[in-house]
Amino acid sequence: MICILPPRRSVWRATGRLIADVGRFCEELSFEVASVRGLRSFVAALLRGRVVVVLYPGFLSPVARSFLELLYKLLYLFVYLFFAVMFRRRFVLYVYDLPIERTFAVWGWVPHIGLSRVFERLFLRFASVLLVFNWLNVVYLSKIYGLDRRKFSLFEVLDYGADISGDVEFCGGFSRRFYVIYAANFINPVVRNSFSNFVKSCRTDFIRFFAVGRGAESLEADVGRLSEVDNAYLPVVYRYFHFGLVLKWTWYNEFGTTSKFASYVHAGLPVLVPEEFRYLCSVVKRFGVGLCFKDCIDLAERLRDLRPEEYERLRRNAARLGFLLRRGYFFKKALFRALGHVKG
Repeated sequence: MICILPPRRSVWRATGRLIADVGRFCEELSFEVASVRGLRSFVAALLRGRVVVVLYPGFLSPVARSFLELLYKLLYLFVYLFFAVMFRRRFVLYVYDLPIERTFAVWGWVPHIGLSRVFERLFLRFASVLLVFNWLNVVYLSKIYGLDRRKFSLFEVLDYGADISGDVEFCGGFSRRFYVIYAANFINPVVRNSFSNFVKSCRTDFIRFFAVGRGAESLEADVGRLSEVDNAYLPVVYRYFHFGLVLKWTWYNEFGTTSKFASYVHAGLPVLVPEEFRYLCSVVKRFGVGLCFKDCIDLAERLRDLRPEEYERLRRNAARLGFLLRRGYFFKKALFRALGHVKG
């Protein structure tokens, strides 16, 4: 068995960390791990394993900025199909992102979308098992690509930050003035505006918001601002806050959880999630790691009624979930189910 990882260069910082984490989890399971730097190394890796775990999209992303890049991706598709059919390789795709949907959500259009759909349909159809976040992924992908729902395995939560320390002592203490931090890339105007509008709707004197991330200085809302911090050091920052905030800024967010959510619970930081973010809210309730709210008025009421012992329970639950994420619990659990399916 072999785990094939995409190159970490030219990817977002969060994606690069996810790639490293999956490589570490695969090594813990005694999988051979290979990093693909081109078509030749992809072929060499496929020759060494019968069961192949591949991060999707990674280097198999069907989204291309030019027709020439699309032709280059066609070579990867050909190699993938050739080994699936002729060499009977059993591909397990760890679908951490839906590249076509994400591109559309961010930019409003997808270049060569017709060909991209064809490529993605073939990648997914010829996989033996698809590891996906939640049931929405199953329903959506099976509907648009005609996939058998039995080939899906849910991992539910993104295991992220295997090398991030969870041994962080809370320095804030429980009080009736709550400090809430929101970590994001504020260069994105949609993210920036959604947070600013939310803060402006929260006219309370006992909730103080802070923003951390690239572009935080451009925020017009009355918030504290911190520049971008490496994810490995975020728990040190979070130790001074009572809650971490997650907002839903696009319909695409419903397809999974985020690295932001994982970074909060790593530090034992309870999470605040709007009820409109249905999937993440269900995760928060299931593991008891935070509060879900309808709007800022509802949030203020929930925080006002929060008792110290309830808050401490939220912190303990968040720390427990963070412990599981650092050890790849959800990835490994879904992968074991997938391997059982492949062997069956």
